[in-house]
Amino acid sequence: MSTGSESKKINITPPEGGTTELIIREGAAPIVHEKLALAQYKGRLDTPQQYHSKKPDYYKPQDCTLVINKDEQTVTFYGQEREHNFTKVVGKLEGDPDLAKYHINGTKRWGIKELLQFLKTQRYFFDDKEQHRTLLVNLSQFSANIQTAIEDKNNDDGSKRKVLERTISGVEMNRVFQLTIPIFKGYKPKVFKVEIGLDSNDSGVLIYLLSEELFELARHERDALIAKEEQYFEKWGCAVITES
Repeated sequence: MSTGSESKKINITPPEGGTTELIIREGAAPIVHEKLALAQYKGRLDTPQQYHSKKPDYYKPQDCTLVINKDEQTVTFYGQEREHNFTKVVGKLEGDPDLAKYHINGTKRWGIKELLQFLKTQRYFFDDKEQHRTLLVNLSQFSANIQTAIEDKNNDDGSKRKVLERTISGVEMNRVFQLTIPIFKGYKPKVFKVEIGLDSNDSGVLIYLLSEELFELARHERDALIAKEEQYFEKWGCAVITES
């Protein structure tokens, strides 16, 4: 390489069995940045807003984007997109683990004794403690009635299942109870009613739990929480993209 009348000689000896790259820059060459790790953070749905609200002057709206995915229940903030080291903050709605144990509106079928043992540990989520006690008493009595019906059947129809179906049809206990429990992890508890459904097969009586109120609450709360994040970043002025 020569500059004016000056001449410089550079000897390059590649390593044994390898090669060496020589980069020659002249004039105002772009600055070579050290490769930095991407700054990433994850948390509950409002994590992007919590992160940004503490350092609003650190980012420019035109260099940031919020991506919403309702199907995956996520919002993702990308900051300093034009920089060599940008930021990615992901917020996600996750179902509350205590609520998941109930398998409400799911496919699980409980045995009577199995459900009874489970509910004995769930008093905390019943605002009405008397309702919790009554539910346990009714399930215990129902279990005893089922066992008696099976033992006393005369085999006149030869079908255990028919005996169980007749016993179920005569059940008069209150099959509705109320829970106070978060729907999404990290958020406030919600109050909703749960209904006990009864079914039978050749092995015995099965119980499943249903709740129309929970189904509606979960969707309303999801939409409201995502909308809150969307409105915050739209007001700030960055691009907001909805994937689904």
